[in-house]
Amino acid sequence: MAELALDQSECVAKEDDDRMQGSAKDDESNVDEAARPNWDLLFKSPALLESFEAERNGVTLLTFPLREAAASEGDALAKEALEALSAIASLYVIPDDWNRGYGPMYQSGEGRTFVPTDLTDESVSLLEDVVEHVPHDLLRARVHDVLAIRVGGRARMDHIHAHLHLLLRVGIASERWFGERDMWDRAIETAKRFGKSTSTELAGFQKELLRNLLDEPIEDYFQVQLADALSRHGLGRSRAKDIARRLQDIGDSFADDADKARIYYEGAGDWFGADGDMDAGGAAYATVIQSYIAEAEALAGEKDGNLARAGYLLERALRDLRKIPRADRDKLGLSDTASMLRRRIREVGVAGLGSMHRYESDPVDLSEAAREARRQVSGLEPEKALLMFALLHDFASFSHNRADAEERLKRHPFTALFSLTTYSADGRVVKRSAGSGGTPVFGVDPAVWRQMVQAHVLRIQLLAAGRLWPAFETLTNEHHLTVGDFIAVTAGSSTVPLDHVRQFARGLYYGYTGDFSTAAQLLTLQIEHFVRHHLQNSGVLTTTRTEEGVENEKGLSSLLESEKVDEIFGADLAYELRVLYLDAAGPNLRNEVAHGLLSDGTGEGAESLYTWWLALRIVFLQFWNRSHDTGTTAASKPAEPSDDATGPA
Repeated sequence: MAELALDQSECVAKEDDDRMQGSAKDDESNVDEAARPNWDLLFKSPALLESFEAERNGVTLLTFPLREAAASEGDALAKEALEALSAIASLYVIPDDWNRGYGPMYQSGEGRTFVPTDLTDESVSLLEDVVEHVPHDLLRARVHDVLAIRVGGRARMDHIHAHLHLLLRVGIASERWFGERDMWDRAIETAKRFGKSTSTELAGFQKELLRNLLDEPIEDYFQVQLADALSRHGLGRSRAKDIARRLQDIGDSFADDADKARIYYEGAGDWFGADGDMDAGGAAYATVIQSYIAEAEALAGEKDGNLARAGYLLERALRDLRKIPRADRDKLGLSDTASMLRRRIREVGVAGLGSMHRYESDPVDLSEAAREARRQVSGLEPEKALLMFALLHDFASFSHNRADAEERLKRHPFTALFSLTTYSADGRVVKRSAGSGGTPVFGVDPAVWRQMVQAHVLRIQLLAAGRLWPAFETLTNEHHLTVGDFIAVTAGSSTVPLDHVRQFARGLYYGYTGDFSTAAQLLTLQIEHFVRHHLQNSGVLTTTRTEEGVENEKGLSSLLESEKVDEIFGADLAYELRVLYLDAAGPNLRNEVAHGLLSDGTGEGAESLYTWWLALRIVFLQFWNRSHDTGTTAASKPAEPSDDATGPA
């Protein structure tokens, strides 16, 4: 009995302990609840309510009122929540990268603003607590989407469903579509990715797109953008004919606005094709083609017509013509249109070059630079003179030029926003470079790379006129070298493949005689092999294999895209080679030589002189180092010249 009583007393004591611990946990929970801000009250401040009401159709502009509210908030937790919401509102959707989802509002070499991966676990927990209290549907949907990026498991799917349901509840309308179009694209892509789990939401988005496209009043480009969204996401196929007819009818309604009419007719042609009605599709494209040609010829016929736009319109006409099968072109009266368009594009391009404005700056005095260059190579033994000629200037600095380009774009940011079209001397469009944020070029933002190429081309002109040519005249007047002298140089240089010693030497010799055109043609081929040779030695595959097992050598453009190029040749020389030989906005020598396009002007101009000097510098510095100081054979700078050095044998 005593033992039983003891057991009972222990049980009572244990129950008392459990009650005390439970009471302590409840007290702790009550403290947390008391410490948590009243979220509903927080969002009812007059300033925030006014901002939410004013910006019902988007999210981005909420960044600033939320930030201001956070700055004036005294409660630390409420301040943190408002700052997090402001940061989420500032994000922009990355339409082509669903996994990343969002990018920063601002990014530069010095840093960036917020992205979802910056959220800490504590911030995620806080947002999960506050999200359902946010009174703005689009912002609440954005928060759920960001949380879905940061959490996993069932919680992730809960946030995904909440994100999609909120957007469907708000619905697509023109003002919301134009304000946050990428937001809707991302939501549709999300609904596509989770199969049956989000099939209801995907059907809802399709219904919303079709309703606005087929039934709502016409609004500028709204309906054609909806049709494009349906096409990109593979939706609306069962209504293809209805969509095509609707787009065609809207195109008809824009009889006084050719640009809008053409866009709608093009869309109609695409959707007629999706429905299998090739005749109706071809007729829609034919209407567009004839409109492009008519406007282009009207511009070309004007005294001061916009020939650049005329050429663009003709290119668009040719692009749409290619959508029509050749067999169907005769029925539409377009049998000879392809050849006509190609001819007119070239003619308008040539005429456009003549109408371009020439901008000139104040003259640059290069006389002192020329005197100094002559002095550096004059009165020396041949070998020393060649060395000093090779050392007239360093390679262009990739890092310095990139920093300069980025600084210029900071001062003039609008120049980075637009694409740029480059024409060849015969009027062909040879390059369209994207604006900032486009596909990187050799790892550099396209707007920055464009600036770097332009700066380097100007550098070539100034260096050739101010230093290379004056020094070249002095060097060749004082020393009469033979092809044998250059064979001695190339044979003694570790940069030249052994089986190309004579070819490389001939290129250098022709340049030394002043025949820069022949030198450029020979050296362009040798530089390509030089790059291939050193990539092969570093274990880089320089060939491709076809399905039939045939192995083909990669061209220079493919070789210079290798990740190993900067490591093997250095960033500066890699930059020189890419600008000189590959970029259509630069000398583009690889293309010019390979296709027989090298003109007399280019072949005998500054670009060819500079290219020859660059090849000489690459070869001669290694020759000098190898023959004068074995300890510096692999160095990028030459050993000190000795007083008793003699010229090439």
